Amino acid sequence: GEVRGVHPDKGGEVIRKARRARGLSQAQVAASLGVSTCFISLIETGERGFSVARVKPLWRLLKIPVKALHAVKCPQCGRGAA
Repeated sequence: GEVRGVHPDKGGEVIRKARRARGLSQAQVAASLGVSTCFISLIETGERGFSVARVKPLWRLLKIPVKALHAVKCPQCGRGAA
């Protein structure tokens, strides 16, 4: 299932910031994980929800602790970690 307590828009923002902080392009990340650049883009923009199984390798590659994703909360809808 999707990552509970994580708003897709804000979770994607955390992923995008971590990728940029490491100086990696979406294409580089996609190639490292064997996925499409489009998949990375959709996750980062929040247009696609994500499951733990699909993004765990991404978190590892970018060294994002799961707690960083659960700490975000969407100001518009209030979804996020309780």
